[in-house]
Amino acid sequence: MFHNAGLPVRDRLVLHFLFEGNDLQDSAAYRRRVTGQEPRQTLADRSFTMNVFWWLARTTQPRVARADEHRGRINGEDYYFSYSEEQFRGVTPEFVHLRQTLDQFRTEVVGGGGAYVVVIVPTKLRVLGPISVWPPDAILGNDPKHLSPLRDLLHQWADEADVPVCDLSDALARSAADGELPWFPADSHLNEIGHRIIGDVVAASIPMHQFQARIPASQ
Repeated sequence: MFHNAGLPVRDRLVLHFLFEGNDLQDSAAYRRRVTGQEPRQTLADRSFTMNVFWWLARTTQPRVARADEHRGRINGEDYYFSYSEEQFRGVTPEFVHLRQTLDQFRTEVVGGGGAYVVVIVPTKLRVLGPISVWPPDAILGNDPKHLSPLRDLLHQWADEADVPVCDLSDALARSAADGELPWFPADSHLNEIGHRIIGDVVAASIPMHQFQARIPASQ
């Protein structure tokens, strides 16, 4: 999409946001699709009856059956977490391919006269897990096996390749510790507090004024 847009990069700062929750899995799914390795749905999977069944299941079930096992409490309120160890099992080798993409994109941006910075967006569990109270039936808790390997892999790659990194984990954790929770209780996406923190951190830690586009006087 970036290539198709044809955006100029000279004297621009390109921020490459990476979410540790599912970007490794998405990379693997994309490669399977473009190489023709994605399993094709059977006729039964595509049938009208099967699709109606799953639609009814989604609309009549008020929440995912395993929601309570992914639930913690913060200040007396339930917070639900989407990602766990089972989503990250076996995905680490995919970073070899993701790294190739990062290297290529960075080379393209820098070669075109721009600056390139990777921004790491952590999972909800990494930030809110340590301040949550976990019920006995929860399977998450603060066990590090439920955290994505992507964050550490990105830091290692950035150190080796000398790539600037802006990791949002600490800033989001400080906000949560101060009582301003940057995620929705029942959603894996950042709320308005989280988005404000991202903007503040990026603006404070990256000298964007050095990379502002030069606007011709005629405009």
